[in-house]
Amino acid sequence: MEHSPIPDDLRKGALLKIAQSDNRSPFRRAWEAWRGFGKFLGDWLARILLTIFYFTLLAPFGIGVRMASDPLATTGRSRPRWRQRTTYERQLGEAKRMG
Repeated sequence: MEHSPIPDDLRKGALLKIAQSDNRSPFRRAWEAWRGFGKFLGDWLARILLTIFYFTLLAPFGIGVRMASDPLATTGRSRPRWRQRTTYERQLGEAKRMG
C-alpha cells in the first residue's frame, strides 16, 4: 500500500463527497452546463456589443459635441461677456433645507 500525505479518513470523505455530488440527474447536469455556457456567452456578447456601441455611436458623438460646443462663449466675439449671476433670497428656511 502506498503512503499518501492525505489521511485515510479525509480521502474517504472526499471520495464520498465526489460520489454524492455526481449523483445528480443528467438533466440537472445539462441545465447547469447550459447556464454556465449562457453566462460565458452573455459576458462576451456584452463586451463586444458595448465596444461596438462605444466606437460607432458614443465616441463620434462626443468628439462632435466637443468640437462644436463653446461652453465659455469665448469665440466669435471681440470682447468677453460675463454671464449674469442669479441670486436667491437668503432666508433661514432655505438654509435649513440645505442641511
